[in-house]
Amino acid sequence: WALAAMLHSRHQTPSATLRGWHSSTLGAQPLVLRCGQHSQTVYIRFAGTRLHASVDGTAIELEPLADGLVRINGVQTAYRTLQQGNHCWLHSLGHGGCFEDDTHSAAGGHDQAGSGQIRAPMDGAVIEVCVKPGDAVSKGQVMVIMEAMKMEHSLKADCDGIVEQSSLNVGDQVKRQQLLVAVQANAE
Repeated sequence: WALAAMLHSRHQTPSATLRGWHSSTLGAQPLVLRCGQHSQTVYIRFAGTRLHASVDGTAIELEPLADGLVRINGVQTAYRTLQQGNHCWLHSLGHGGCFEDDTHSAAGGHDQAGSGQIRAPMDGAVIEVCVKPGDAVSKGQVMVIMEAMKMEHSLKADCDGIVEQSSLNVGDQVKRQQLLVAVQANAE
């Protein structure tokens, strides 16, 4: 779980200088991961290139050494991974699984298709547009990052599909419930 949390965090925030940054005074950030029907909260805190994780009260220190190689509590361990959208397939030490970030999922919403209509949760400013019309997106993929009330909000796709509409630019001011991105859901 801790290795999956590290890989997910590195994928979500590729910039090492921003990784682990938050505006609150909270020491460790909770990350809820799901693997099949199992869900686990991993508390993570970055210290330079190292990640300190807590899983069920057990402290784990991870230090990335190279692609496919990490030191876990002082022991060098090899792994293989494939990241696609919000899914991370991970194989290490003879075990494998597909992990998904479930941190901001609505209760009971795992298998429910979304509307494809991504709306601003509050008034704010667009600080990053990650998709454009015609892009294929996966459920959980970050599409727009906006700033509101001095906090960043990552707005994610609620279904797999193709971006139909997005006319946003960095710096645009948006109103609460304004349609930001429209996704045409894939036919199942």
